[in-house]
Amino acid sequence: MNTLNAVLDLAGLNNNDFDLNIQVSNIVDDVRQMVDSSREMAEEKGLFLRIEPSRAEVLGRVDQVCTARVVQNLIDNAIKFTDAGGIIVEIDSDDEYVNVRVLDTGVGIDEEFVPHIFEDFSREVGAESGIYEGVGVGLGISQRLVELMRGRIRVQSQPGEGSMFTVSLPRAFPARGRFDDSKPRLLVVDDSSDVKTMVSYVLDDHFDIDVATNFDDMDLFLLKRKYDIVLMDLGIAKEPVVIDAIKSMRDSYDEIELPIVAVDEKVDRSRRETFLAGGFDHYVAKPFRKNALVALMSSIITDLMYSGRGHVSSDAAGEEPGQAAA
Repeated sequence: MNTLNAVLDLAGLNNNDFDLNIQVSNIVDDVRQMVDSSREMAEEKGLFLRIEPSRAEVLGRVDQVCTARVVQNLIDNAIKFTDAGGIIVEIDSDDEYVNVRVLDTGVGIDEEFVPHIFEDFSREVGAESGIYEGVGVGLGISQRLVELMRGRIRVQSQPGEGSMFTVSLPRAFPARGRFDDSKPRLLVVDDSSDVKTMVSYVLDDHFDIDVATNFDDMDLFLLKRKYDIVLMDLGIAKEPVVIDAIKSMRDSYDEIELPIVAVDEKVDRSRRETFLAGGFDHYVAKPFRKNALVALMSSIITDLMYSGRGHVSSDAAGEEPGQAAA
């Protein structure tokens, strides 16, 4: 039945009949659930199974169901083809990717078969390993799912010693912004403490944040440096003044795309449409929840970076996914 389901899934993927639900997720929590649910199966074979994350929170921008399907398949295969020792699942990140590595001490894969491991319906027959029935179907699906999420999956293996499968998926927030090698830059324009406090608390790990309490300060910040995103509280001034400030900001950036987010506590449809028509790109109500703010900012910055409108330094572009940042 599992093989039949895999074939049906593969047919859907080949026909592009598959919709992703991309969202920000803590990959450590997601993978820990899989490891915990699989530990009994590993221990029944006398194997250890443990997770080794580089930190408690590693945020990815993924489809949670697809990610679970991929990683669970790798864990299941590792348990199936390991008779002694065990499995370790590592999680870390580099400048662009969250990396999940499933390492086992199993039978390994012959060198000549490795290039074909992700081909549909592939299987290896070996003196030590026996028959890898069904593995090719699952790994073929896994590769397609990972690629749909803008990621990569790779394998390294040594017969008789074990294998390491590495899944690299997009970070929720890039380590570098568009204009230099530092974190993406966020300018908050707000004359009260509530938005500043919330934004700093939620986004300080992901952005280099400056705060302007009035439009004169905003202009000074914009003269000094370029920003990836601007977040403005509409309560800072009356509507015509805010619209004029946005137009001035757009002029200062010339042809550089600058996403501007409006934060408003007076929420109604006509007001939203007015400010979006006046130059804002996004409109959010306050008070906002942490998860909603994280999801929105992740969506904006990753869209910039992956659409080609952003900038990634040559060092980052040349780095292989799976190499953790120091």
